[in-house]
Amino acid sequence: MTEVMIAVVLLAIGTYGTRRAGVALGGHVTEGPRAQHAERLLDHAIIALLIGVTLTTAVYDGDAPAGWARPLGVACALTAARLHAPLAVSVLLGAGVTALLRHLGL
Repeated sequence: MTEVMIAVVLLAIGTYGTRRAGVALGGHVTEGPRAQHAERLLDHAIIALLIGVTLTTAVYDGDAPAGWARPLGVACALTAARLHAPLAVSVLLGAGVTALLRHLGL
């Protein structure tokens, strides 16, 4: 349990730091190659945090693997989001696929 709490705290600090850096840089640095590099770096950092949280919760249920239903449901939701479906549709599709696969015994 301690390792999970450490991971949650580190993710919270990373998320807050990324958001705070974006706010701090947004008003002061607007042009030039350094600004573009900082913007790309912040965009990648946010994506990495979201992917890390998504993969961790999709693959594991506590200390044990979650089974196949949850990762496949998350994959369907991510595919729908990638195809620019509304957020509600993506979430409901992922939950529906997960529920259906669990009902089928997967």
